[in-house]
Amino acid sequence: AREHGVFDDVSPWSFLWAEMLNGQPRAQDVVGFDRQVRNRIAQGVSTFRGRRLRELDDLDVEALVNLCAEGFKGFWAPKMTKVLALYLPDTVPVLDRNVARAMGFRRDAFRQRSRGGDGVMRAREESISQAIIALRAALRENEATLKEMREVIVRDVPDLAEASEARLLDIILWTSQEDRVNSSRWVDIAPKPYAPADLTPVRITPIGA
Repeated sequence: AREHGVFDDVSPWSFLWAEMLNGQPRAQDVVGFDRQVRNRIAQGVSTFRGRRLRELDDLDVEALVNLCAEGFKGFWAPKMTKVLALYLPDTVPVLDRNVARAMGFRRDAFRQRSRGGDGVMRAREESISQAIIALRAALRENEATLKEMREVIVRDVPDLAEASEARLLDIILWTSQEDRVNSSRWVDIAPKPYAPADLTPVRITPIGA
């Protein structure tokens, strides 16, 4: 998708890409994903494209927190960061309930709840800020370890070579919590060789051409 220019603009349907990271978007979200939201996302993508999370300074992190806190009813950070992470794979971490749990927060810490007013919104933004700062520190302090892990895993999963370091850390955090909660799910599953999906686009050819 990236090679074909899908992430060169923010369209009314771009929120659907959240499903690629299990964001579970709904068709009705197209109403909330309006021009103002798309403009703010496009501006944020322009600001951070090509920049790595571990290299951001504190002012950059504050701006990134504001971007990740962007959203609307039913489409807060757990979904929004899954959209942003596809536009900014080196910069934006996925902030869903598994990452919240790994950080010691409530599972819904990154999601705006329907009740609680400004206090709840400030608490949500503070949780997002703390998480991004902690993830930046983890990337800085574990660069060699992440590199070593990638070199080992890529032998069986070659596509991991294309993943950014921020995404690799996402995967580690997410699977650590998934295993903790659903460990029995994996017990009886036999190992299978890695087989990437065929995502080659099919061109529509006019009849008779």
